[in-house]
Amino acid sequence: MKKLLGALALLLFVGLPLAILAAVALAFDDLPNIADSSDPTPDTVARAQVLLRQHDPRAAKDGQLRTVVLTSADIDDLVNYAMSRFGSGGVDVRLQPREAIVQVSVPMPRNRFGGYLTFLGDYINISALLGETSGVPLVETLRVGQLPVPSWVANYVIRYAARLLSESEDEALTSDTIRSVTFGDGLLRVEHEWRSDQPDRLKALVISPAEAERLRQYNNRIVDVTDRLERGASLTELLRPVMQLADERSAEGGATDENRAAILAVAFYVNGKGLGAVAPGALDWARPIPRTLRLGGRDDLPKHFMISAAIAATTDTPMSNAVGLYKEVDDSQGGSGFSFTDIAADQAGTRFGQLALQTNESARRLQTRAAAALAEPDILPALDGLADQMPDSEFQRRFGGIGSPAYMKVMQDIERRIADCSLLQ
Repeated sequence: MKKLLGALALLLFVGLPLAILAAVALAFDDLPNIADSSDPTPDTVARAQVLLRQHDPRAAKDGQLRTVVLTSADIDDLVNYAMSRFGSGGVDVRLQPREAIVQVSVPMPRNRFGGYLTFLGDYINISALLGETSGVPLVETLRVGQLPVPSWVANYVIRYAARLLSESEDEALTSDTIRSVTFGDGLLRVEHEWRSDQPDRLKALVISPAEAERLRQYNNRIVDVTDRLERGASLTELLRPVMQLADERSAEGGATDENRAAILAVAFYVNGKGLGAVAPGALDWARPIPRTLRLGGRDDLPKHFMISAAIAATTDTPMSNAVGLYKEVDDSQGGSGFSFTDIAADQAGTRFGQLALQTNESARRLQTRAAAALAEPDILPALDGLADQMPDSEFQRRFGGIGSPAYMKVMQDIERRIADCSLLQ
């Protein structure tokens, strides 16, 4: 009996940890199965945005059932767009009758020296077969790296996550919305019901009460500052006092969180959109006086700068460059024309957002310097000599299109100009 107990103890304290380590090792791979899709082309961004507008559920009446049908190409565009907004990695979705094959490759985070944070492998590759049901699809097979995961385990984890959500005000959000999901040969069909209370429920899933309160504080600062701003004021006259508040609130830590909230609040203000778009309850907050701010003497550059800063501060992906590039291509096809000055403002804003979130030290340094004294040359590169407002024909004639040697030469020049901005170094 003692020998049996000893063997069981050995199995428990030695065998079980070894088995867990072996399972963890099998989950990592050296190479991704799916190529990175987090840097979409301007065309991909444009198509994804059109799809989102076409299928915006807010256009439906409260309680109305709607059906969305997407092709495989539509899903590719939407997935690439989503990956660029929320992370890096690759996703591939293949649709076939009554089931869908989903493959995901996610890189491990890197350390400060550029290496990955695990010696077991650089990527996690996930492959799943989803089966059609009368409601939300279920996992039929799942593999993480070389490790097969029983389907009952995967579905239990999904149900457990749903139960965690049910403990909040967002109870049964998915089941309230999605009525059925069906798979066809290259087609996805989703039947859903729109409810008027869903926007606030979704916002509460994305933004915590603490984050919403931070945004409210910066909204209040913007209300105070804009009440005193003169017409045609510089963006820096708003950004400096907002960053002063971030500096004050970061005295006890959390500088990156404060910077993110400060940048988001200013970005939504300069673009004429209230924080009600992202924060539950924000429609009831005090509203700042609308002011047209300028940067480099132009009223469009604050929008370019702050949009890119906000994207960089919230996603840490190439999405900010893709959005700025998409807008320029769109302008050249009927708007103001392709503008390297706009791209310079986009790139400068991206750098500002990156420094604001890179590390706690860089976040504090940016706050202190911006709060002490902030002038336009500190954040906006010199724009002299940059081609501006070119129709597509002129852009193609002079630069040969995006990615050409002439185009890349200008982009390198813009990078050098940004490096000369004291606050962006």
